[in-house]
Amino acid sequence: CSTADRIEKWVGVSCEEVGVVDEGVSYGLQDYPCNAKASLRRKCGHCMLLPCREAFAKSTSLEACREPVKIVHPSCGHGCKVACHLADHLRSQNIRPPVVTRLIEGDIPAKLTFAGLPKCDELVTFVRKCGHVEQLPCSEISKPKRGCKLESVVKSPLCGHDIKTPCFIMNELQKAQIKCPPNQAPFAVIDSSNDFSTLSNDARKVLQSCGLRSRVILTCGHESEVECSKLLRHSENDEVADGCDKKVEVCLPCGHFIQLSCKDCNRHKQGL
Repeated sequence: CSTADRIEKWVGVSCEEVGVVDEGVSYGLQDYPCNAKASLRRKCGHCMLLPCREAFAKSTSLEACREPVKIVHPSCGHGCKVACHLADHLRSQNIRPPVVTRLIEGDIPAKLTFAGLPKCDELVTFVRKCGHVEQLPCSEISKPKRGCKLESVVKSPLCGHDIKTPCFIMNELQKAQIKCPPNQAPFAVIDSSNDFSTLSNDARKVLQSCGLRSRVILTCGHESEVECSKLLRHSENDEVADGCDKKVEVCLPCGHFIQLSCKDCNRHKQGL
């Protein structure tokens, strides 16, 4: 038959091993579309299992091998997996970086950039400028995505009570130059010169985290006890004075005296 004649007349190179097609070898024109499974063996040693006819067709036109290979990351010295063809390129560069195990904040490690390199997730000891030590993924140590979140106990700038705050928030409060009340003061200091407008939402939440109560001197002159968590809002809006319930004596236009709450007295004076 014609198929048998074509096979007999075929001129080319036969496989050295039945069922194994080697990359880079030109075996000649196809004689018969065989669909049996064959192993296409790359020069790097990796193999692909394909129909026999496809293996022969691709033996001289393969794309770069993308099988994952474990190598030493050229930037940090940790182990990582990259595509096989990239591993060959990196090995040819003969790069032998020291293994990064510890870094002090502010120091900039040498970083080599190659297309296709994965981010290294190996944990590295990171020493913050504040002195705290934590473990961060290697890929983040040169430019951490967040500030130090380790908590410290500090005096609240609003009420003077002890509150827990992440280290990076403590730095923000210090930069804001909020005037703090004296230690163990009988009254919380609501200082109108403090500017809270620049504080982040995280910093505001920390200032509002105190679960105790404080005595304050209102703008009307009376004392009041308020929740420390509301001091920030009161400092900004003077809401305490607006809600003062202290009784005061008010002289009416007729000459009689009546007692009103301080907040109602203020409304009376304003004609409300």
